[in-house]
Amino acid sequence: MEVIIIENESYKQLLAQLHQVITRATRDAIIETLSATDPTHDWITAGEAMKILNCKKNKLVELRDLKEITSSQHGRKYSYSKRSIQAFLERNIV
Repeated sequence: MEVIIIENESYKQLLAQLHQVITRATRDAIIETLSATDPTHDWITAGEAMKILNCKKNKLVELRDLKEITSSQHGRKYSYSKRSIQAFLERNIV
């Protein structure tokens, strides 16, 4: 068995870099999946939008109110445009 020892600060930096790589890969996969979907089925539910954006309902409502993402209201239910969510993610890649 081989044990590798590194400094605490180096370990924290490595974890931060790993988190960034995973976040980018996840966003890229989501964007690719959204791009491959049928354009006639552009509208998704709030639950699906929250999963894609990895956010809670309050943040989704805030993005909707700020017109960061496109939404449509049908009675009491909102639908969200996958294209606008994709564009939002692309605009905000870190």
